[in-house]
Amino acid sequence: MTAPIAQPQRILFIIAGLGAGGAEAVLSQLVRGLDPQRFDPCVISFTPGGRHGDAMRAAGVDVQDLGMKPGLPTPGGLWRMLRIAREFKPDLLCGWMQHGNLAASVLRPWLPGKPPILWNVRQAVYSLGFEKRSAALLISLLRWLSRRPAAIICNSSVAAEQLEQIGYSMKHRRVIANGFNPDLFRPDSAARSSLRGELGLPVEAKLIGRIGRNDSQKDNGMFLRAMAELVPQREDLHIVMAGSGIEPGREPLATELQPHAAVLNGRLHLLGERSDVPRVTAALDISVSSSFTEGFPNVVGEAMACGVPPIATDVGDADLLMGQSGICIPARDSAALVSACTRLLDMPEAERTDVQHAARQRIIDQFSIQSMIEKFQSLFTSISQTSSDIRH
Repeated sequence: MTAPIAQPQRILFIIAGLGAGGAEAVLSQLVRGLDPQRFDPCVISFTPGGRHGDAMRAAGVDVQDLGMKPGLPTPGGLWRMLRIAREFKPDLLCGWMQHGNLAASVLRPWLPGKPPILWNVRQAVYSLGFEKRSAALLISLLRWLSRRPAAIICNSSVAAEQLEQIGYSMKHRRVIANGFNPDLFRPDSAARSSLRGELGLPVEAKLIGRIGRNDSQKDNGMFLRAMAELVPQREDLHIVMAGSGIEPGREPLATELQPHAAVLNGRLHLLGERSDVPRVTAALDISVSSSFTEGFPNVVGEAMACGVPPIATDVGDADLLMGQSGICIPARDSAALVSACTRLLDMPEAERTDVQHAARQRIIDQFSIQSMIEKFQSLFTSISQTSSDIRH
């Protein structure tokens, strides 16, 4: 008798939105990379639009949006989520970030078979005081629900430890580091020249870049303070910032920039949200992550894959990610950032080339996107098998 053909596991991912954030990018890479013979993903986004949603749809992934406005859940949207989930009949519910984790937990009792839940926590929680009030309340609420998931997946060991410290049940913790695509993020001499041409700069200009959204937790104030000290010392140095909300007049960036506006005038380039982040990253001489709270900084791994030496604050798993291929500095320390930038800018060319090659090779060897996907696939299979054994 011919054995029945196993059906792919149906996995329903739930996320608040699919904009240009790092956590959204990781979800997009994951669902597009899942083995279609083993997994059938569907993604529900509370809000419409977002370039990562477009990328997943283009790859054939079923992406549904609930038509809700950010921060404004509606009865109609919640009913639509329940209807989509019932029609899809998931074998696994996978929340992505805090809002998605809450939605998965609320949704589960209303679904046939009550499928197992997985939570994905894509941030570190150094202090609830660093969070917006609504976010802090949500993190606290989820603490009381944290015994329900079959696994809580964190992208850094630091984040997992922090959740346990604030009272989460972490008995079923899993740490799966973010992965990077070295074919997309790669050294690119053409990018270096073209971005300088776009900015009206000579080809020999040095670029220090900070890629990340306009958010106080990214500590753009510390970054700008350090750059204002460096720029007068180096005629060929220019500063590039890119990310959602990185535009003139937007808060909190406008207030952070104000004390340094005169010094940085003509030397600071605010590029806003970009669709060509790999190109912008590859054009840099130094990439900086200045956050004072972070789980696993994607911008650091992306820079390394491009062969761009990174400097990162010692938060989350940044030091683990960089190894000997970057410079780790204390958070909120602009003097340390100035010193690290000076060291890299003055580095002999042969030594710099060695650092570039080592950084990229570390990503290829230890933090590839395929390695991340395989770890998720193994976990999905394990959780489903355990759930099936319990039911039988």
